[in-house]
Amino acid sequence: MNNLQKPLHHHATENSVLAALMSIEHGYLEIADIIGEDDFSFEQNRFIFRAIKTLAESNSYIDNVTVHDQLIRSKTFHSAGGDAYLAALLSGNASTLFDLKPKSERIRELSKQRRIKAVLAGGHEVINDDGNDVDVKVSDIVSELLKVAASDDDADNRSQSITDLIGDFLNNQDDLMKGIKPKSEKTGFFDLDNKAPIQNGNLVVIAGRPTMGKTTLALNAMAHMVEMHRKLEADGSVKSEKLGVIFSLEMSKKELMEKYMSAEAGVDMKNLKDGKLTEDDWASVQRLITKIKDGYPLHVDDRPRLTFQQIRSRLIQLKSQGREIGVVVIDYLQIMGGLDANNLANSLADVTSSIKALAKELNCPIILLSQLNRTLENRPNKRPINSDLKSSGSIEQDADIIMFVYRDEIYNENSEHKGIAEIIIGKNRHGEIGTVRLGWEGSKSKFNNFMPAYDEAGETYYN
Repeated sequence: MNNLQKPLHHHATENSVLAALMSIEHGYLEIADIIGEDDFSFEQNRFIFRAIKTLAESNSYIDNVTVHDQLIRSKTFHSAGGDAYLAALLSGNASTLFDLKPKSERIRELSKQRRIKAVLAGGHEVINDDGNDVDVKVSDIVSELLKVAASDDDADNRSQSITDLIGDFLNNQDDLMKGIKPKSEKTGFFDLDNKAPIQNGNLVVIAGRPTMGKTTLALNAMAHMVEMHRKLEADGSVKSEKLGVIFSLEMSKKELMEKYMSAEAGVDMKNLKDGKLTEDDWASVQRLITKIKDGYPLHVDDRPRLTFQQIRSRLIQLKSQGREIGVVVIDYLQIMGGLDANNLANSLADVTSSIKALAKELNCPIILLSQLNRTLENRPNKRPINSDLKSSGSIEQDADIIMFVYRDEIYNENSEHKGIAEIIIGKNRHGEIGTVRLGWEGSKSKFNNFMPAYDEAGETYYN
């Protein structure tokens, strides 16, 4: 029999484990984290395991008699094979406490293999379905395979008693009392990281009117996160890294590359575009090229009108290639494909909730850029607030952090705050709201940590 046709079940092993659970005191507790009802391939065994689980969860004694009675109470006795099947099961070789776990792990492994087979079989049907594009089909199949590989019963994914959480709570409190803050992703902007720390699984919305610098802020933050995750060996080889991916639905790869090079090399964007770099500029650019020329973990996808499904597909494909995703940027929400113009609010709500779920699935922050309503232009104070988010109240609901980019010089030619950006934190699920100032160096496509300057009298002024 070839490997493609081998049976993906083992009746004797299932029976042996069930017999042991009815004869070994507290046997169920030994394997509760390993197998579940659906891992048994035979219907009778699923009903019997369900009865054992019900008894265990109610702290009832478990043996052949109590299991028999529980099957009667649940009206599944005949579906479980009746007296004859129970007798045959108990007359076989029961697992011992020594081999109960290994046999349970074998049952779980066979269950996973059956799920893989089912996914691949379903893939044949998906291939013949013209309803989705190829990328989405591949994404769906790969995603299902990854779910099988990533054991759904990991401790982090199960409900836990609040009693079990006390230890982590006390450890967190101890760290906080020592001044140790929870781990967060670093944008490189100190005040922003302190006020609104970004954590894995967060949906972070950066919003603003055109030309405020939304893309620049997101790109600057992403570049810093990618660099922070990159660890090199003494010989310069990569020890570990995480991938940053930006989906640029508005700017081309060329435009985005120019922004990145200008910011990271610290050279004037206009000179870069015009080919008028100085000798020092070229030296800076060459140093950056040397760093990124060999597989640097920052990807750009500039396909227009990408749908959420296409974005998810690309990320799942990268993950399936063994690439750990560290941060994702989507620029920007309102020009994504697949939105229903006749029901835009609900359509955007579906997208933002899906992006939030994707952030949790990938266990990394997703930075989503958004436009603002034009109505704020009619207000004397044009600093944005949450209600200015364009077309979707769901953004406020789904986002963990909302940041608005405001530069007064856009509206006031004679502003005293030229070169200064206000990052207005409109929502912060785990911290403060308020405003953080950053320096703005538009000629080099970058924000900087804000340092106030002082005049001769010691008075603060901004330049």
